[in-house]
Amino acid sequence: MQQVGTSRGQAQYHATFGPQVSSWGDWVAFMLPSLSRGSTCTFVATVWGTGAAYLDVWNRSEDLASRTVSLGATPQQLSLVVTLPAWGVQAGNPPPQLQVRTHTFPTDVRFTAGVYRQ
Repeated sequence: MQQVGTSRGQAQYHATFGPQVSSWGDWVAFMLPSLSRGSTCTFVATVWGTGAAYLDVWNRSEDLASRTVSLGATPQQLSLVVTLPAWGVQAGNPPPQLQVRTHTFPTDVRFTAGVYRQ
């Protein structure tokens, strides 16, 4: 993944996926250690390119996924409202993550992403 510019003040990223290396698909992730347990956030990714992609949020306990979209020249916005668990998180689990994922290979995706606390 590489940053390729900005759009409306947000960084734009570019990632190419393929060939498939696992049954879990492939993804790029942004670690978000500053998000507090029990907080509710809106995770957003705007995606375009070729192939298919979806937004996934690791909430320290499980993966939560948006719908999958077929990519094209027109940007599409994906979002998830997630409340991070306040307790019951297994010791050693990584911090929350915003992920752009695919199960379609090859995929060439460009995206912007953000997190908004409620």
